[in-house]
Amino acid sequence: MWRPWSLNLIPTGSRGSVAAPTRGEWYQPGKITSARAWASYDDGGTWLDVPVKNTGTKVTASVDNTLATDFVTLKVELTDANGKSGTQTLKRFYGIR
Repeated sequence: MWRPWSLNLIPTGSRGSVAAPTRGEWYQPGKITSARAWASYDDGGTWLDVPVKNTGTKVTASVDNTLATDFVTLKVELTDANGKSGTQTLKRFYGIR
């Protein structure tokens, strides 16, 4: 079962989803045309593709936490209809308990 979790601790062996906000105060993006996400369980040493759901206005990454033992680092890459793109790495984004 996939569940949205808070950004605190997530139970080991669980699966959850993380939603990435896509609006900022200084820039109003166009529809999201491309979204990719990766998870790392060794502080960015290796990366695994994470499935994403892209509605055009919201992206949800479904992270498999069964491989994690301590923390999960998440990397997200988004591109909008205006051609603007960005990649963000969230080191130790949440912990596993």
